[in-house]
Amino acid sequence: MDDLTEPEQRVWDAFPESRPTDLAGEPVRADVLAALALGVRPGLPGRTPAVRLFNARVTGLLDLSLATVPHTLVLVGCEFERAPVLDGARLPALTLVRARLPGLQAVGARIDGPLSLLECHCSGPLRLDGADVAGVLDLNGAELRGDPAIRADYLTVGRDLALRNAVVEGKVGLWNAHIRQTIALDGARLSSPGGVAFDGDGMTAEDGLFARRLESSGEFRLRDARLGRRCDLTDARLASPGRTALDAEALKLDGTLDMSRLTAEGSVNVSTAAITGALILDGATLRKPEGTALAAGLITVTAIRAVRGFTATGRVDVGGARISGSLVLDGAHISKPGGTALRAVDADIGGTLYLTSGFRAEGEVDLAGVSVRDGVDLGGARLVNPGKAALSASNLRTVREVHCCGGFRASGRVSFTSAEIGRDLCFDDANIDGDLELKRARSGILRLGERTKLLGKVDLRHASTDVLADFRDAWPATVRLDGFTYKSLHRPMPVADRLQLLASDADGYVPQPYEHLAAVYRATGHDGAARDVLLAKQRRRRGVQQFPQRAWGFLQDWTVGYGYRPQWAAAWLIALLALGTAVFAGHHPPPLKKDEAPAFNPFLYALDLLLPIVGFGQESAFAPRGAYQWLAAALTAAGWVLASTIIAGTSRVLARQ
Repeated sequence: MDDLTEPEQRVWDAFPESRPTDLAGEPVRADVLAALALGVRPGLPGRTPAVRLFNARVTGLLDLSLATVPHTLVLVGCEFERAPVLDGARLPALTLVRARLPGLQAVGARIDGPLSLLECHCSGPLRLDGADVAGVLDLNGAELRGDPAIRADYLTVGRDLALRNAVVEGKVGLWNAHIRQTIALDGARLSSPGGVAFDGDGMTAEDGLFARRLESSGEFRLRDARLGRRCDLTDARLASPGRTALDAEALKLDGTLDMSRLTAEGSVNVSTAAITGALILDGATLRKPEGTALAAGLITVTAIRAVRGFTATGRVDVGGARISGSLVLDGAHISKPGGTALRAVDADIGGTLYLTSGFRAEGEVDLAGVSVRDGVDLGGARLVNPGKAALSASNLRTVREVHCCGGFRASGRVSFTSAEIGRDLCFDDANIDGDLELKRARSGILRLGERTKLLGKVDLRHASTDVLADFRDAWPATVRLDGFTYKSLHRPMPVADRLQLLASDADGYVPQPYEHLAAVYRATGHDGAARDVLLAKQRRRRGVQQFPQRAWGFLQDWTVGYGYRPQWAAAWLIALLALGTAVFAGHHPPPLKKDEAPAFNPFLYALDLLLPIVGFGQESAFAPRGAYQWLAAALTAAGWVLASTIIAGTSRVLARQ
């Protein structure tokens, strides 16, 4: 080139030896740089020529489109008048450090080494669609602005893509990009309010994504992304109010997703993600009051842990999740007043579900259909949803325990309808201000402790347990017990207390609870208690009968205790016999045939009147008059009544046995 300026001549002369040239802000034409990079001037023997330019002002357009560029460009502190164009070019490397440029276009470019824009200021789009960078793509500390700021769909990077501490205003688009090592966003600040700040849908980062202390205003997207080893969003701050802050639906991660101390204004969506490690949300704060703060439905993951101050304002949804380990929410606080705070419907948990150590939910905790291998622990949990369901665990299944004890508190309905619990269903020291529904539930042991407070109704219809371990004071004023069965009673309780419990059934007289309690007493050798229960059953039944049956029942009860008190019949017989003997001893009735009558015996005469079948020859031989005739008739009637009630009661008892 013959028309070089003095600064350009210096650059020209330095090129063969790859000497750095500092122009201190003087201009140099882009065409000169392009000519050197393209090899217009040969290098010196034994030396590698390169453009190494400092603090220059590059005028014109640096256009290397479709060119094969043999020499490296290193530009430090330079300012570009126009955005360089490298579409389809092939370069050994390109290094821009602390440069200022109105954009960079390298669509489909191939760079055999690193591409660096370290600490550069770019006021227009950085376009790298389909580019292939064999080395590191270094954007550390860069300030990028544009609409979008970075567009790099289908980008391929052979090593790391680094945006540490970068400031980006506008969308970062990496749709279907492939990064063979890591994406580093530690300390970066991304801003695209109301839009997408980072679009990594379908991208691959083989060694993971690291975005510790990231600040993102706008949606951060990783839908269908594939990440290896780890995705680290520790201490990150994501803001997309009223929308989705993190969208990682269908993410595939070969490692752990760590969002410890994450702050998200907007939903965090990891639904249908497949994560071979754990999902960690320790100390995270998620806010989407009007919707779902954490969407993890149908996720497949080793474990989910959200402890040490985890807070979610809005629903936490892990419905249908497949968790091979435990779901741990100890000490977490989830707030969705009047709605569903925690939804784990049909989740499959291979370990334990922990909701302990001060776990608090404002809104419903829905565990319907959950399968938990190692049990559920709600010890010390606080569930608040007044007038509605506080805990719904219908059809829950576990071979281990469910602990609603150790200070468990619920304001609202608690339901374990049709749940199947292999061991304890424990309510020791629980306080439930609402109904407790255990319809059709099955458990190994049902525990109600001395300090259990159940302030609503308890519904145990058709529930079953092997062992009922309860205290009378634990039961509320109203229960429903029809069909409730148990094999044994762990703690002795006076029969009167058991009967008082049965009498509090909201459905009125229900025979099955009495029959079953009596059967349990008989099976454990408490025959007297069994008779007391069955007698109480007949008395309760009498209250719902029509008058004739009720009168007959009262007579049976009064005389022989419905057959369960046969000694009462003997007492009545002795008393009536004594009365008859005493009366007729002082007033002998006249004989019917004076010459044929046997000697009068008042005892045998009274006994003959009372016994309706057996005769002693006294009743037929004498005929009392007046009031004594009425007394004789009364004794005869009493004998028939006693005989009838004894036969009826005995038949009932024998038929039962």
